[in-house]
Amino acid sequence: MILEAIPKAAFHVKAEICQAIGLIHKQYGIPIPTDVKNSDPRSLERVSTARVALPDEKQYILEAMKLIQKLNVMDESVLAELLSQFIDGDDVVRELVLSLLKARG
Repeated sequence: MILEAIPKAAFHVKAEICQAIGLIHKQYGIPIPTDVKNSDPRSLERVSTARVALPDEKQYILEAMKLIQKLNVMDESVLAELLSQFIDGDDVVRELVLSLLKARG
């Protein structure tokens, strides 16, 4: 049910959903189902990278990337999205993308 809310929600709510999923995973050690892992990168792909200057959208991009890191999700589509965010992002976004890529080797 929470996954259905992501595409329809405002960007600040999307960021909070990402934070909540990460917090549940961290605090309770609850394994994250595959559908959740796969939906987060797909929801990030729908973000217009040209709008990283808008605070709510930037916060969502950052929280989604942090969640990708926590869930250890890395496939070709995630890698492509990270590279896109690096190219179009500001210094904060680029720094996070670099840390994600370095952590994955």
